[in-house]
Amino acid sequence: MANDRQKRIRDTQKFLNVMGGLTKTQVVVTVALASILGLFTQSFFNLADALVKYYLGKEAATYFPLMIVSSVILGLAFLFFSRRNETEISVLRPQLNVELSKSTRVLVLFLSLPQKPLLDELMKNESDSAEKSEAQHAVYKARLLKTLARIGSDVFANQIEQKTVETLFGPLNWLMPVLAIRHHLLAKPSRLERIIIMPSADTSDKRYFGTHHLDEIFRDYIKDCLKNTHPKVEVDRIADVMNADLKVSIGAKQTTINLALGVPFDSIEAVLEGLYQLIETLRKEGLSDDDMLIDITGGLATNSVAGAIVSILARSRRFQYVDTNTYSVRTFNLTHDAEDLLGDA
Repeated sequence: MANDRQKRIRDTQKFLNVMGGLTKTQVVVTVALASILGLFTQSFFNLADALVKYYLGKEAATYFPLMIVSSVILGLAFLFFSRRNETEISVLRPQLNVELSKSTRVLVLFLSLPQKPLLDELMKNESDSAEKSEAQHAVYKARLLKTLARIGSDVFANQIEQKTVETLFGPLNWLMPVLAIRHHLLAKPSRLERIIIMPSADTSDKRYFGTHHLDEIFRDYIKDCLKNTHPKVEVDRIADVMNADLKVSIGAKQTTINLALGVPFDSIEAVLEGLYQLIETLRKEGLSDDDMLIDITGGLATNSVAGAIVSILARSRRFQYVDTNTYSVRTFNLTHDAEDLLGDA
């Protein structure tokens, strides 16, 4: 008996938990459907029998056909309201706020390869030996360092016009992250305290080098640019911030990613997990979602989508994009209301 009583209590709790998340209309029609399906038929007819006897002085069986018809009507009403809610949900639109990007405390950047025409120089042929590949990469690094030295370290100075910065960088893809950083440094007031770089891993087919080979060059260049104008702003790689390997489930396979070797931008699961864990790490340091901003300009389309997804999941979390045509920096705050999905209470 005690086991039966505990079972009834558990079943009642489950029922109440479900009913608590429904609207008034859904509660009524759910009860009707449950009676039709016989989920609590005995209790239902016991109650009906007592009410009929009390008010009409007759047995409930006299009105049994009427009760069945009423239940069917209520069941059809349930189907109608469910279908209507499905239609309403299908046309819901999230709320999107677009604005000129406001200054943030922490800016997260995806690091692209510096220049597309030079990508072929990083291509690793199957016939290439490890020594040849490393030598090829060393030549690329030397050329990149020479290019950055020519550009100079004044790109974050107030007196330097943005058009001048654009001209100095020319076709170099690193113009985008520089403009993203510059926008926040020159904001009044500027809140930027930290820049975190997420580089790419070598491609899954092992044909191209990832930007993890170059993230130290980018970090050191940005630090050099900041030391005279904004010395308190920190520049870190994601591996320096999290100081742990990334464990990712890709399909049925569990993968461990060494962040020092970059995050595979062609895996949206890996980028999502990297961002989730980075945000949790920053939260533990006392930062709020409003203190962080993910710039989705760099890298591949997959990591841009991942950055947007992570930002949507919290109302105060935002993402940023540098327009590759106008070079304007815009912030997107995409939100949704759970109440819209549940209907009217």
